[in-house]
Amino acid sequence: ISWGQSLPTSCGCGLSRKFHSEKMSGFPGWIQWKKKSNEGSIGVVVNDRIFVVTQANNGVTIDEAKNAANAVNYSGIASAAK
Repeated sequence: ISWGQSLPTSCGCGLSRKFHSEKMSGFPGWIQWKKKSNEGSIGVVVNDRIFVVTQANNGVTIDEAKNAANAVNYSGIASAAK
């Protein structure tokens, strides 16, 4: 899958993938979240080549997961990856 292309809704393994796009600290990213179990992942793309993924489980709320993802210094990562 190239950047900007639609993500699949199923991987063929019986698991549903529901993503939506969202910016984290100004960088493009996505969220995959399971409401019933309060778990999922948040991914951020830095410099079109570095993917930073945070995962949340054990009943963490989506707001707590977003706060953790937004606390990452993506600008520092971008500067280091030039």
